[in-house]
Amino acid sequence: MARKKKNTRDNRFIFLLFTLILSGILLVVAIKTNSLPVDLLKKKPAPKAQFFPLANEFLHILAGFNIPGNTAQVQNTNLRILVPQHIHPAAVYASFSQLILQKGGTILNGRQTGRAGAAQLEFTYKTKQAYIIDFLIDRKKTTGPRIAIVIDDFGYKRGEVIRQLIDFPYEITYAVIPGLAKSGEIANELYQRNKTVFIHLPMEPMQGRVESGGYTLFTNLPEDEIRKRVRKAITAIPHAIGLNNHMGSKATADSATMAAALDEIKKAKLQFLDSRTSPHTVAFALATEKKIPAFLNNTFIDAVDEKTAIEEKLQRLAKLAKKDGFAIGIGHPRSKTIAVLKEMIPELARQGFVFIALNPQSL
Repeated sequence: MARKKKNTRDNRFIFLLFTLILSGILLVVAIKTNSLPVDLLKKKPAPKAQFFPLANEFLHILAGFNIPGNTAQVQNTNLRILVPQHIHPAAVYASFSQLILQKGGTILNGRQTGRAGAAQLEFTYKTKQAYIIDFLIDRKKTTGPRIAIVIDDFGYKRGEVIRQLIDFPYEITYAVIPGLAKSGEIANELYQRNKTVFIHLPMEPMQGRVESGGYTLFTNLPEDEIRKRVRKAITAIPHAIGLNNHMGSKATADSATMAAALDEIKKAKLQFLDSRTSPHTVAFALATEKKIPAFLNNTFIDAVDEKTAIEEKLQRLAKLAKKDGFAIGIGHPRSKTIAVLKEMIPELARQGFVFIALNPQSL
């Protein structure tokens, strides 16, 4: 009987020793994995992290833009992405949207949430649960060389090229000729889309035909008529923040014509871009004297309507921007122009170039 009691005590001792050893092993493992067993801590388990669909694919897209993965933060059903200033958020937005649709998701809503390009995308994927992605501009990042692309001659017609330019995800400036068949319609849509609009005012060239319709500035017009025509153009494109000349190699070289026009531009608190259609222009110098925010075109990127020539001009513009910190190029709504812009601007943005709308706040 004594032997039986001794065996029972021994078994209990062995069981207790085994339990203590096992608990010690579990404790060591827990410490090493930084995760203590819940029953040991007597706490409820932490809630699982919210699943966010297509997360790996989204990170792959960000890597393609050279955007670090740690700029993306998930909180429940919201993904917040800080986009560096040299990349327009709409470009990342477009890539995300395309992926969602390719994977069979549904886009519920997409909108621009700030004039500088911040955007929000709401979608579902495989379930009814809605997810939101916010594309925000990282204000802490330093900016690189800045390039302003101005596209002239809007207003003649609509079409696929015009649509692609209006939908273009990077900042460009849209110059609309007043009084044409589609001018008001296009200018209003650009304004509704938070795009930067300029008045592309017809001015007398040294030779060639120029638009009629009571907007063109001729050097033989009385001063009152010049002022009247500028005011009429401003009324026709009411949401414009600036004005540049359409043609005008003769008018921009005439001080009297430009002085009268610039007075009205200053009254309207507009900016002025000298398209520099003549080496003899006085428009930029006069605007500067009158303390009007003024810019001077550096080059016409599509003076030769060939893909290779346009690519070379954009490369030269980038080199100038890198040298001086800022450069302006003017183009036109042509299929080869938009094709080159869609191909080259994202690549230049990845290299650190910043594409901006033409206004002092962007400089």
